[in-house]
Amino acid sequence: MIVRPLDEYLQVDHSPRATAVELSTGELITSDTPALDVFGRYHIAEPSEDVVGLYARGNGLQTSLSLQ
Repeated sequence: MIVRPLDEYLQVDHSPRATAVELSTGELITSDTPALDVFGRYHIAEPSEDVVGLYARGNGLQTSLSLQ
């Protein structure tokens, strides 16, 4: 698994984003924020400011936690 920020020239609105690639399958996970971490079938991203979300591949947001 490789996780890295997307270059600005690839983005229409120039906002910071990140993507993860599963090398064995070629599957992509893209986050609309630069914060992204992947754990097997699950990944953590920031769905909105000061909120952390747990996502399951193919099932979307499972739960979220406000950091305030």
